[in-house]
Amino acid sequence: MNYIKKYKSSNSKWIISQITNNHSEYQSRANFINISNKFLATPENTPILYHYTTYESLKKIIETNEFLLGSIKEMNDSEEIKHTFDLGRIILKELGATQDEIKSFNEIFLAKFVQYDTYLISFTKNNSSMAMQKYGDVALEFKLSEVQGVLAEKFTPKKF
Repeated sequence: MNYIKKYKSSNSKWIISQITNNHSEYQSRANFINISNKFLATPENTPILYHYTTYESLKKIIETNEFLLGSIKEMNDSEEIKHTFDLGRIILKELGATQDEIKSFNEIFLAKFVQYDTYLISFTKNNSSMAMQKYGDVALEFKLSEVQGVLAEKFTPKKF
């Protein structure tokens, strides 16, 4: 059943029950923690991760003992950000948002995106992926617990 249609055709009591019930269909789809847990990698469920790179980049990693992080604004997968933005607008339209509300969403999304200087590095669970080989022919293997430890040591404020 189309969730948007169900939402639009429902009464206010049903909507309130969906929002307040942690085990509702709405919460299973909209609750940030429920969604993020589907993608969360932990040392228990994902002990090993792989980073695809080129031979040239591998040589630089070995020489400098460092990884370079990429600016999210200059990644070759900028379509993912555009897709997220477009999806948000589509959902707003399906929910009956006004043009002013959609305009406000556009302004907020773009302002936040431009405001933060975000860098990333990509990892995957897959050590043999033809799709990932577009990033390079070398799949470097990492223990997730060690990656988390290094990142925590490097980026956690000393007075945390």
